Amino acid sequence: MRYHPHVITNNVEEFEQVYIATDASSNGSKAGNPMIGGLLVTPDGGTKAFSRELPENKGENIAVLETRAVWEALTTFAPFVRKKHAVFFVDNTVLLYGMIKGGSKMDKVSTLIAEINSEKEKMGTRTWFEFTKSEANPPDGYTRHEKMQDIHNLTKAKMLESKVPEGGLEARNFVAEAAKLVQKAKLWKEFPEVWHRVKEVYVEEENFTGWTFRVLR
Repeated sequence: MRYHPHVITNNVEEFEQVYIATDASSNGSKAGNPMIGGLLVTPDGGTKAFSRELPENKGENIAVLETRAVWEALTTFAPFVRKKHAVFFVDNTVLLYGMIKGGSKMDKVSTLIAEINSEKEKMGTRTWFEFTKSEANPPDGYTRHEKMQDIHNLTKAKMLESKVPEGGLEARNFVAEAAKLVQKAKLWKEFPEVWHRVKEVYVEEENFTGWTFRVLR
């Protein structure tokens, strides 16, 4: 998309930054099933974590599992990332490049990225993605049952119940949603919820009826 989200605000909470690391394994559970996990560091230094076994995704490509972990991290950590800047650390390059580009050649990864972008848009969360080596990625321990206790002792994170995102990947029509968004962009003055998506807004004048805006492309 050609719009970059910038929000002008004096709300102190919206200047806060959180750190999230996510990971996945193809056979990390005791039963040999895939697992995903995530670790959150809050602005005050607190730690939260989640871990979940995904027997229904056995045999799935690791890039899909890694992307699923990010989506689930957003929903599980929602109370702590809403209206904040979230820096994500991931150890999968397909996921990393997909989040940077906004899509992937892998259909399932691309669909999940669309879900992630939609979710963070609803929450008003700004994101940045960084690559980290697998051996330095803390939530690796939350995706392997034999390391679970060790990483928990190290991070002392409060374990949260994983909040599985609602709805299926096939339940949404992203093309139709994009068309609606384009229409809102054309009539942007009538839709305050899209104002943060414009590249820049310049205030021309102030009068008794309110502000007049001009969008600089």
